[in-house]
Amino acid sequence: MRFRLGRCEITVSPLFTGFITILLFIDRTGTMSLFLLAVLIHEAGHFVFLAWFQCLPVAIWLLTFEINVVSPATAVSRLQQVLISLGGVFGGVLAGVLTRGDFSMVNWFLAGFSALPVYSMDGYQVLLLLCDRMWYQYAVRLLSIITISAIAGIGVWVFLCNHNPMLLLFCVYMSALQIRTKRRSCNNKRNGV
Repeated sequence: MRFRLGRCEITVSPLFTGFITILLFIDRTGTMSLFLLAVLIHEAGHFVFLAWFQCLPVAIWLLTFEINVVSPATAVSRLQQVLISLGGVFGGVLAGVLTRGDFSMVNWFLAGFSALPVYSMDGYQVLLLLCDRMWYQYAVRLLSIITISAIAGIGVWVFLCNHNPMLLLFCVYMSALQIRTKRRSCNNKRNGV
């Protein structure tokens, strides 16, 4: 499905919509709807900084295992890129402070989790932005190890504590994302990309 919102073209994969629908359908606790609302607040935090630095996206792709935001080719400093990456964390912290109960907890969880240096999370982007070019390859390797360790840790915690199965599904989602990224990276190296 494709549609435009102002100058931004938004593409939503049917598999992405199906995945969200299944999560909402099997969630009997109502946590998933709170989580989706917290994700909207998180993404709004990014967009506030994108608007502030006058580099609003021209396209957004909501795919099965990733969300891509395509910004115009404007000159944005490294500090501005870091602030844009941390905008979602700031939004989650602000929502966590201003709200109460389960919704506050979900916002704090999402802000803390997205600040982790795990692939596709905001903390990962910030660490790569702060790394010098000389250290970039080492940072990518280290962050891959951290990602796999975090996924394994979450999986063990969910198994041992027997908490809401939504966290287990999220762990499976992150594992699939990491494996897909590794395969794409290996294929690009083989093809000389």
